[in-house]
Amino acid sequence: MKIAEFAREVKLETIKILWPTRKESLMTCVMVLFITAISGVFFLLVDSAIYKIIQFILGI
Repeated sequence: MKIAEFAREVKLETIKILWPTRKESLMTCVMVLFITAISGVFFLLVDSAIYKIIQFILGI
C-alpha cells in the first residue's frame, strides 16, 4: 500500500467519524468530575471508618 493511498483512506475514514458536539463534551466532562468527586468522598468515608475500627480494636 502506498503512502498516498493510505493517507487518502485515512482522510475518508476521518470524515465518517461522528464527532461529539461542544455541549456533549462539556456534559461528559462535568459527569466525570461529579462522579470522581462522589467516589472520592465515598472512599474517604470508608477509609475513615476502617481507621476508626482498627483504632478501637487495637485500643489506640
